[in-house]
Amino acid sequence: MNAYLYAYIIILFIAVTPGILLHFPPGGSGYIVAIAHGILFALIWEYTHKYIYHYTYSEGFQIQGFQESEYVPHPTIEQQKQMLETEKTKTPCVSDSSCDTGLICRSGRCV
Repeated sequence: MNAYLYAYIIILFIAVTPGILLHFPPGGSGYIVAIAHGILFALIWEYTHKYIYHYTYSEGFQIQGFQESEYVPHPTIEQQKQMLETEKTKTPCVSDSSCDTGLICRSGRCV
């Protein structure tokens, strides 16, 4: 997350705190009011955070020296099956001498 998104979370939290900008339901107990404001926060966050994120990056609001880590997706089921098939086809071994030239024995397979 970038710094502007953190600032947005803080501002949104303060804005929906009971008694700051609004207080509902009127006459509700403390727990009911807290739950209602929590639901309001969650709904506003769900429908707005992506816009804030994209706006801050598309408008050049990136902070110097701040780099967000790249998302690396997990392999798909097909990719996992292919990796397993590749592992199965490797030559079984007991020691490095039983592997072809340039390969070493790791966990019972020549790699």
